[in-house]
Amino acid sequence: AIITNNNVDAPPPPPPRININADKILQVVKQLDSTASEGVDAWNNFHLKKIILHIDGAGEDNNTAVIHNELLSLMAQLSQLFIAGTVPNAALWSMSRLLYIPKPNSNSYRPIAIGSAIYRLIADAILQEVVISTGTSLSPIQIGVGIKDGSSIIASTFKSLTDLNDDLCILSFDLENAFNTERRGRTAAGVAKFC
Repeated sequence: AIITNNNVDAPPPPPPRININADKILQVVKQLDSTASEGVDAWNNFHLKKIILHIDGAGEDNNTAVIHNELLSLMAQLSQLFIAGTVPNAALWSMSRLLYIPKPNSNSYRPIAIGSAIYRLIADAILQEVVISTGTSLSPIQIGVGIKDGSSIIASTFKSLTDLNDDLCILSFDLENAFNTERRGRTAAGVAKFC
């Protein structure tokens, strides 16, 4: 949701500085869904969790703490290469395995692309940091992403607006538009006709 203000000439906020460290990688690994499927590299979240969390819990024997810290550090360094846009062989990292899932009550299929578990781990770590900084940077004009209780703020703002203006109507609707099966022109025509 976007809430505008009168200061349209304000300069845009600086881009967020994103720094992914080993602690962030470990935090995201702990949150991974172990049942997610594997990508083209045959790695899945179950494998990542088993390796990283097993090494984490193995104690100090056989230098496991050193291995654990080094693995997390390497993952954090790889994350920084993605952020900088300098990761080697970027096309290989973005390859996906394509599955076709049958649509309910239909003879057609929905294509699902599944990327590498390592790529998804790094993307999750980056996304968590971006959401936080984006919400903070854009909070004067948007409160839908990265702002605690953003939907409640929107609802109370709209309620206040409609309470103060008897001729104001706010329309909210949700349409199923999977793979653009519903034409936007038809939707716009329906809104124009009935509202």
